[in-house]
Amino acid sequence: MRLMHSHVDDDRREGAPVMTVMDQMTLYPVADDVLLAPGGRVVIRTYGVALETGVSYRTWVTGVRDHPRYWRWAKYEDARRGHDQVLEWLTGRGPQPG
Repeated sequence: MRLMHSHVDDDRREGAPVMTVMDQMTLYPVADDVLLAPGGRVVIRTYGVALETGVSYRTWVTGVRDHPRYWRWAKYEDARRGHDQVLEWLTGRGPQPG
């Protein structure tokens, strides 16, 4: 998945491209889960984030208040295990991931 985002400020020349970090980032899906909870749904998504400097992995959680919103992982295998740990923690089957 390639995210594209462009923004032109009023004070820039017309037609001049504006590069943002999002223009230089590619996301690779690792795992997605959705939990249905009494307060709404909770979405857990883990992606590889490719920048010019290399690939890092992150797990994002949306829909839960007062909890970390994302975790970082160094390797693909860590990201897969980390995603499962986040899922276990959110369902009460394990401790909060570090």
